[in-house]
Amino acid sequence: MKKSSSSDYETNDSVSIFGKISRFLIWMGCIIGSAYSIHRFSRLYWEYPTVMSLRISQNEKLEFPAVSICNLNRLKRMDCFTFPERPRINNNDTLIGTPLLISEFGSIGECGKMVNNETSYRKHNDMKLFLLEYNQMSQKQRFERGHQTRDLLKDCFYEGKTCSKSHFGFFQNFRYGNCIAFNRRSEEPLLISRTGPDSGLTLNLKLESIYYLPTSETYGAKVVIHHPDEIPNPEEAGFAVSPGYETSIALKETDVHRLPAPYKDECLHYKGEDSVSFKRSKNSCIRACIQKQNFEECGCVDPTLSVLEDLKPCSLINETEVCCLNEVLNTMSLSRSTCGCPLPCLSVQYNGVLSRSKLREETLFLDINRCKDIDPFRDYKEENVRLKIFYSSLQIRVYQQLPRWEDWSFLSFIGNELALWLGISMAAVFQVFEKMTLFLKKIYLKHQLSH
Repeated sequence: MKKSSSSDYETNDSVSIFGKISRFLIWMGCIIGSAYSIHRFSRLYWEYPTVMSLRISQNEKLEFPAVSICNLNRLKRMDCFTFPERPRINNNDTLIGTPLLISEFGSIGECGKMVNNETSYRKHNDMKLFLLEYNQMSQKQRFERGHQTRDLLKDCFYEGKTCSKSHFGFFQNFRYGNCIAFNRRSEEPLLISRTGPDSGLTLNLKLESIYYLPTSETYGAKVVIHHPDEIPNPEEAGFAVSPGYETSIALKETDVHRLPAPYKDECLHYKGEDSVSFKRSKNSCIRACIQKQNFEECGCVDPTLSVLEDLKPCSLINETEVCCLNEVLNTMSLSRSTCGCPLPCLSVQYNGVLSRSKLREETLFLDINRCKDIDPFRDYKEENVRLKIFYSSLQIRVYQQLPRWEDWSFLSFIGNELALWLGISMAAVFQVFEKMTLFLKKIYLKHQLSH
């Protein structure tokens, strides 16, 4: 009987050891599985992914946008009739040189490239002469020779009433000359509660096309619709309207909210109080970046870009410096450099549906001033532009970037994984760590005593 009892004890002991080893291996497998799953999730979490939500906001009133308008002709020709004689430029004459403006260089030829066609040469030559004269003008001279607000703007009506002078501002643009802006940076937001073509803004413009320079290839005006706090950029934004037509723009507002760093877009609040002058917008930031690169590579900056003007300007009659500026732009374009200028955290976009109808001849009457010999209905019949800008809906489409996972989601995922793989809670995890610590301490002490 004693023998049998001893044998049973040994069998039970071996089974117990096997069970412990099996449980230990299963336990370790579950730990490894949960650790791997948590590791994979952690990698995704630390990439800070986002999701985009969309909601439609119905409003009783909306803030009316700013409307900036520039004539496509930047300077008025002083003589109504006589085209100036086109002097030829010697391409080899380094003393006189040619003024090549970066913003318009692509339209008059490549750096150092000869123009063989006579017509193209004359056009190329005229543009160079004009840019040379224009670049040497002061802002005051450009203002005086440009289209004046009182001449460009015939009538303005907002919500059926004559516009107040306080609603208008003025700014100069190197490419388009004198520009006017309605509702730009007004102290009081201009709110509107009606929709449809009978609401909003109506502008009657007079292009003064008889004073267009030969270098201006098209008649019309450039229109930019933007947020009142935003700086207009007519070179890259907006649309052109043709004379002789009433152009209607039915607007719908769209707001896009983005997340700052560490999220992927790393958006920037450009309009913050700590923003320096050349970082008031993404466009200003990019221009400053280009200017810094110009200064590093060429030792001077492009005087046609209105940032960092305290640095030495390049001479636009110096072919070497002009070609250097052109090469900098080409290199930056090929490298797809973003200049560290992220998207704004808030973008307000006005999506417009354009339609137009021809104005009646009675509304195309041309005040030809001193140019009595010109037949307005034969040569300059299409002189006027009418703009109607209104909201087609008081709804705002709001796109908002949201974190895919909040901070609490990370802890929740860890808890769920531990419960799935190990069947334990966070409290049990701390108990396991405590027992593991005591177990390792016991082994360490036993090892010390054996030596």
